[in-house]
Amino acid sequence: MKTLLYLVITGFAILACTKDSLDAGSPESELGFSVAEASSMASQACGKTPIIWLEDILEKAEDDKASMKHLGNYIGWISLTTFKGKPHFVVNMGMGSGGLAFRLFDCGGNWILPQKDETFPNFVSDPKARGKVIYSSLRK
Repeated sequence: MKTLLYLVITGFAILACTKDSLDAGSPESELGFSVAEASSMASQACGKTPIIWLEDILEKAEDDKASMKHLGNYIGWISLTTFKGKPHFVVNMGMGSGGLAFRLFDCGGNWILPQKDETFPNFVSDPKARGKVIYSSLRK
């Protein structure tokens, strides 16, 4: 019984330290950046400002994070990656899709779908393909 209690206490201590180190980590981690910083990075990558379609998604994500205004459809993360030599955005949010894992957008806000006989890299699980997470509504 003492051993079980010791293991439980040790487990909680490890989890508490892990959470603190994640929250205190650099902003380049999976936590993403603020809306203003994410918009700035996107504008710089695309060479134009503002990027209205992305700012709309960011605004809805903030609403969902605060009050679930959009029923959780905008909970997730957005990363900046390169696809076919150009900047693109991986949006890992439901956005009312009914279960799509992610959407890939170009700087103009066009949803990029794989062409016949083309496969996308695994943007969701491969950190190299995903690129830099610029925004996340997964944490407060």
